[in-house]
Order: sequence, then C-alpha cells, then structure tokens
Amino acid sequence: MDVAYTEHSHVIGKGGGNIKKVMEVTSCHIHFPDSNRHNGTGEKSNQVSIAGPIDGVEEARRRIRDLQPLSLTFDLPVSLAPQALPDAGSPLIQQVAQTLGVSVSFRAVPPHPQAQANFYESCCTVWGLQGNAAAVKKATCILMDLLLGSEVTGGTVSSQMDVTSQQHLFLLGQNGAHFLSVMHQTQTQIILPDLSAPQSPPSLLIQGSPDGVCLARQQLMVQSQRFVE
Repeated sequence: MDVAYTEHSHVIGKGGGNIKKVMEVTSCHIHFPDSNRHNGTGEKSNQVSIAGPIDGVEEARRRIRDLQPLSLTFDLPVSLAPQALPDAGSPLIQQVAQTLGVSVSFRAVPPHPQAQANFYESCCTVWGLQGNAAAVKKATCILMDLLLGSEVTGGTVSSQMDVTSQQHLFLLGQNGAHFLSVMHQTQTQIILPDLSAPQSPPSLLIQGSPDGVCLARQQLMVQSQRFVE
C-alpha cells in the first residue's frame, strides 16, 4: 500500500512499537522501505509491503490507516494589533487535550504580502490519529466553542493530507470525478496540489465542517489505496 513517506515514522511508532503490534495482531509481515533512511536527497519511497493471510492483510491495511496522523486547524479571530497567542499549556486546554488524547498548538499566520492593511491572524491546530478521528473532532469543536464563542456555528476547519504522486493521479482521473464526488458527499472544498511546485511530498487541503473534513479524508484514503493496489 502507498503511505506518504512523511508519515512512516508516525505509523512505525517509537522503537517500532506501533507496527510490531499490528504485525502480531494480524499475523502479517510489514516492511517499510530501507532506502528512505539512507537516501538523504533522492526520491523517497512511499511503498509499504504487507505479506500474510488475506484477512490479515486487510486488517493490517486498516490499522495502518488508523495510525496515520490527523490534524484539524481553525482560524482564530483576526486582530488589528499583535495579540499574544492562547496558552496551549493552560489548565482548561490541557484538560481537553488529555481527556481526549490529542495535542493542541497555536501559531501566528504570516500576513499576506498583498494585504491592504496589517491584519494579524493566528490559528489553532488539534493533532491526533486517523483512528481516533472522533476524539479529534470533539476536541476541535470544544476548542472552537471556547475560543470563538458559541455564537459561531458551523465553523470551518482545514486539514492537510500528504498524497503520493500515484494517489494524486488517481484523484485527477476521469476529469476529477473521484474527488468531486467526495466533495459533494462531504460538503467540503478540496484543493489539489500543484505537482510542478517544489513541494515534497505534495499535500492537498480539505476545508469544511469537522465532520465533513474527517469523512473526506477517510474516503480519499480508502479510494486512493484501492487504486494503487
């Protein structure tokens, strides 16, 4: 199966703990490309090999998808003067993070060079695992309510998803029918990367509601994996 090489370390886990557990449970042998460790500048391999009984291979594939990282980002209110970022270590935010098993970070967004006025923007990102998407969504909604106010309903979040060049070709296939179908079903906006840009690996951007974005990610992962197999 294809897994963007940037996510291999997340899936493998500290000391190989994650992937060892998957191999034990599924009775499969899972191999990640050795070339990525020794190949500093050359092209990285996204190919992950799974060998074992048919049912075990399917289960291993599902578990590997669940171990891939998931992040949801939302914008904080724009200000006309620089503002201190919220404290990710504050008791309230830490309670949300620890209860739901996610991590939370804040960062300032650089002003757009063509902007007419100096607006100061910042955003909040909630990090977790694809297999724990429900908790990532819940934490995001709680923090949006906390930081944006309950009057902001239907808030928009975004999520970046690294894709391999093969997956990108699949998504563009049939005049983009695959990703247009996902956008329609999930009520999201999906922005595909420009493969001619010096971006490694290419990543697409999904925007919409927390539910819609997570569902779109899941559908894109499953569809594109079927294609590369």
